[in-house]
Amino acid sequence: MTRIIIDATDAGGVARKGDQITFYAPEIRPGPGSRITHTRAWTVELTSGKATVENVVPGPIVVRVITAGAPRGNAEFKVVVPDQESVTLADLLTTVYEYTPEVTSASVATINGARDAGLQAVSQAQVSAVAAVNAAATNRASLMWNFAGTGTPVLAAFPGIKVGDTIRRTSDGQEWAAGQGTVTPLPNLIPRIDTTVGTRVFIGSTMVYGDTGWRNVTSLLANGWTADYVHIRRVGDVVTVRANRLGGSAATNQTFLNAIAGFRPSSSGTTSFLITHGSEAAVAARWDYVTLGIPTYSSYTSGRASEISVTTRDTWPTSLPGTPA
Repeated sequence: MTRIIIDATDAGGVARKGDQITFYAPEIRPGPGSRITHTRAWTVELTSGKATVENVVPGPIVVRVITAGAPRGNAEFKVVVPDQESVTLADLLTTVYEYTPEVTSASVATINGARDAGLQAVSQAQVSAVAAVNAAATNRASLMWNFAGTGTPVLAAFPGIKVGDTIRRTSDGQEWAAGQGTVTPLPNLIPRIDTTVGTRVFIGSTMVYGDTGWRNVTSLLANGWTADYVHIRRVGDVVTVRANRLGGSAATNQTFLNAIAGFRPSSSGTTSFLITHGSEAAVAARWDYVTLGIPTYSSYTSGRASEISVTTRDTWPTSLPGTPA
């Protein structure tokens, strides 16, 4: 129970006879103890503006100030009486006190029982939801995950990935199978075209086709040889050289073209070098790992179109000779 101490005057500091304070609970509520508090009002007469009200039940209460001759009539305030020994009316009007209503032990038991039942239901629902999610994750179809980086992907970069999923590197199509804590590279069967040095087709890291296209290497003629043009081309491991009006009358030796990295013959040999100038004829062409030449160069003097093909074991060239033909 709480004591309320009242000290009230008008704005001039004067307390008048007949001033009253009325109190009442705004609604019926349980407490204290086994009692209830109902809404009947009681009035306190002020003496020289002062009064003390004993044994006020803590909780919400309406304060009505009744003053004789007040131009605006009576005033009401809803306040909360704190559960403490005493409080002034001024404090009630200026301080917001907390209030926890009393409930019976049966109500507490009912509330606690409902709470426990609710918590158990929520817990069971959570367990069921987690189980459903895990089951869905386990039973879902395998997924393809895109990897925009370089090198080998790391499983930690793919939240939600599971064993049996596949990771594909978008730059070249290389794929990895997701395992338990690791990834395993898969054979890359997606063709990839590279045009940095001619035109090449790769399956994974293996080149399955390559073509340099015809290259004009006339500027690379050696030892005084002349020609309208000399072209060279590599397709796979076959190198082809063709020339028009190849002339050796001013040549100093048989070699008209020194070997070019990526285009060098894989062995030495001699073959017929077909020439045409109105009618067809053939001369012997000699090649080895570093040269391509015609032993009868001094008589190889007039307009002739000619072509020769050899195989090479050179790796693919890192750059292309001459200019596009």
